[in-house]
Amino acid sequence: MMMMMVTKMAATRRRLLAGGALLALPLLTASTASPEGRWAGVTAMAHGALPLHFDLTSEANGWQGRAILGQTDLDGAGVTVDSLRVAGDSVRFAFALESPMGRAHIHVEGATRGDSAAGTISLSSQGVVLDQGTWTAERGGG
Repeated sequence: MMMMMVTKMAATRRRLLAGGALLALPLLTASTASPEGRWAGVTAMAHGALPLHFDLTSEANGWQGRAILGQTDLDGAGVTVDSLRVAGDSVRFAFALESPMGRAHIHVEGATRGDSAAGTISLSSQGVVLDQGTWTAERGGG
């Protein structure tokens, strides 16, 4: 009788572990998905919201990217990003844009999760932070 209870408990435990592993599988694949692709989003900063678009590609010589801030899409626009680093689902890059106040440097950091991404953004000029905040984006946008 005791042996039968132990056997049933072991079988139940195996089913629970297998079920838990199956439930966790989508989370594991979503968090390890490549950030490659076109992303469209919006910033939330002290001076207002601005559209943010970036395109990341993995090439033989490493990661490449283009980005634009303040326009509705990336087609025919954008600048090459600098200091692009991708590690797992983490993404970090910077780019510069000319503005009426001079050259603005934009620093973007964040993480992707499946087809969504979010992080922080800061704008600076001549070493002074002009604005900072957060951003969110979806893969496949404009």
